[in-house]
Amino acid sequence: MKRSLLMAAALVACGGGVSDSVTPPVKPDSTPTDPGGTVQRTSLTVRVQVESADAAIANLAGVTVSGLGVRLTRQGSSAAPLQATTDATGTVKFENLLDGTYTASVERVLSTAEIDRLAPADREANVFAGGITTPVSPPNAASATVPIVAARRGSLVISEVFTYQGSPIPYNWSTYLELYNNGDTTVYLDGMFLGRSAYLYLQSDFFANCDVASYLPFRNDTNHIWVFGGIRFPGTGQQYPVPPGEARVYAPDALNHRTASGSALFPDLSSAQFEHVPSEADTENPTSSNVAGAFGTTLGSSGRGLRVDGPSSWILARSTAADRLASATLIPVNQQGGAGVPLTPKDIFGIPSAEVLDVISLDHSPSRKAFLATTSGGYSPPCTPWLPSVFERAPAELNEPTAQSGAFRRRSLGRTIDGREILMRTRTSARDLEVSATLLQRSLNK
Repeated sequence: MKRSLLMAAALVACGGGVSDSVTPPVKPDSTPTDPGGTVQRTSLTVRVQVESADAAIANLAGVTVSGLGVRLTRQGSSAAPLQATTDATGTVKFENLLDGTYTASVERVLSTAEIDRLAPADREANVFAGGITTPVSPPNAASATVPIVAARRGSLVISEVFTYQGSPIPYNWSTYLELYNNGDTTVYLDGMFLGRSAYLYLQSDFFANCDVASYLPFRNDTNHIWVFGGIRFPGTGQQYPVPPGEARVYAPDALNHRTASGSALFPDLSSAQFEHVPSEADTENPTSSNVAGAFGTTLGSSGRGLRVDGPSSWILARSTAADRLASATLIPVNQQGGAGVPLTPKDIFGIPSAEVLDVISLDHSPSRKAFLATTSGGYSPPCTPWLPSVFERAPAELNEPTAQSGAFRRRSLGRTIDGREILMRTRTSARDLEVSATLLQRSLNK
């Protein structure tokens, strides 16, 4: 029943589907494209194809490239989107287009019956969607291919993470997480959790082998994600709404880090909606709501907030997780830590899978792993897989942390008729995330 309602909501949000023929083009612009004053126009041929990694899911669900609705919008124009339906080859042609940059979007919502045909592990997929942006320059005809992937619309997702610590500037207080409402109804952040799960060996054994027998029950647990700590958003009801298509930012320090660091490489987070409860060395931003540690270790950069760096996973969980957390104590395998400091048992906490809304993961790139293996003296290869595939199939690659000059942003699958982005959520951070040099365009820098 819930799934049926979700499908219906998605269809309503998209205007009840798309039309079966090309909408007559609206001509809001009359800018000439040649000195003689003639408005030149051309065509764009769009071909839709199923991403090869999701071909098996498409076959089981009965999704084909025929009869899909394609929406085309021109950047900077107030004209209504053009709409068309693909032919048997997945192709559609838009005629009479002005010069400009166009975005083509495709969304194919799965019915309850189609979802039921899928393997249980794949049933979280409820939409095939994709989008591309392409330039069109008359008089030359243009063409583009739109790959569609199996994704879950969901509600809240972690849409952007910034981990840049600066080089040669030793500044690491400017990290943040952005949360985006990828669904069709307003969601309330009140009481929700953010947890961080690093490699178990990093937190407990100072580069010990993570495949030791005592770790495997936690690594392979498909019913929980085990974390070392979590923070909780304020509110007890409906105080902190996130409407569809909007985003909110959590920053350990909600201040202008460009000014604080003296470098434009860092973001201005003075308008972040949430910040960690300040320490004695911190200055509280009165315009940001305070987020507090809820359980375990939540200290980050110099004691400020949930640490946002890699390699790590970040977990967004429902407020109801508070009453369902599991707990355990991780016993160090190596009794001697770094610099001769003895290691002590570590408390860890299990967030039930039913309470998990979203997960993203960042891992070192192969070159970084090779560097660590030759310089740290005790580095061992990280656990594979990172998390069970019910949570995460593959993390995104994190380059050298002090040289990463951009944010990891969730890819866009296109937009609904009313302009809201649909973000990719395939349970595979390696596919879902991309590096972007422009920060926070979905929230603070609209």
